[in-house]
Amino acid sequence: MTLVVLQPAGSSEGSAHFNDTIERPVRLSLLAEFLTPAEVTALEDLYPDREVPTWGVTPGEKGVNRKKWDRIRRGNRALFSKSGGVFASGVITMKTHNASLARELWKTNKRGDTWEYMYFIDELKPMTIMYGDFNHIVGYEPNNVIQGFTVLNAERSERVLEALDLWSEIHS
Repeated sequence: MTLVVLQPAGSSEGSAHFNDTIERPVRLSLLAEFLTPAEVTALEDLYPDREVPTWGVTPGEKGVNRKKWDRIRRGNRALFSKSGGVFASGVITMKTHNASLARELWKTNKRGDTWEYMYFIDELKPMTIMYGDFNHIVGYEPNNVIQGFTVLNAERSERVLEALDLWSEIHS
């Protein structure tokens, strides 16, 4: 089952990270300094141009984000949101837990956490889905705002994937 991952990117940090490591993908040569040989080989196969859109989340209070990140699988669809709606989507190709790499890419936040629960993106595409429309599709209250990293359940994911035609023919 393909799940939908909701990824806020509207804070100053989130917006900067999106620009720095999604819009301007990370060179595989940099990633390779921090990854296992098996991870590097997998990324070489997935990204022949050696440019890898990279994202991460902090552990969260009491590890709440780690538990959500554990549910992510290859082929899941990430939706990035800010300023009133969803502005981009991409397919998750692989994930890794790597605090050293996260500190290299993004440093730490004010609490000293880094975005160590990482995943890599392909099929990145811009989109404009206002929160009201998104909320209607998902079954949220009309004024809901995506405020935290979330992995939708199977039913809600299916609604989003169908309504927005976000199926991947490459990664499943």
